[in-house]
Amino acid sequence: EIAVPVFDRKLEISRAGARMVPDTVSTLIVEGNYLLLNMKPWSMLADCFDVTVMVTAPRGILEQRLLQRWATFGLDAEVVRQKVDGNDLLNADFVVENSAEPHFLVASDR
Repeated sequence: EIAVPVFDRKLEISRAGARMVPDTVSTLIVEGNYLLLNMKPWSMLADCFDVTVMVTAPRGILEQRLLQRWATFGLDAEVVRQKVDGNDLLNADFVVENSAEPHFLVASDR
């Protein structure tokens, strides 16, 4: 077995060892915005992945998804807008600009 981190969106922290993956698992799918970054320490993970996939969406759709996500936490509109504009979209730009080429690129339009 191996312990893996899980991101807790309500607390906005990664909980180390929050879930156990049994040794009977032969295929493990992991996701995360930074996993394809072409800078250390993230770039050191490249050899751990057999296949990489990046999902993209037009900026307007991404913005709407982020606004919706934060609204589900009961935050007021101003706080939601600050989170999206002051962190999430900036982070999305950083990831797009600094990620290695994935094996597959999937474009989402909804």
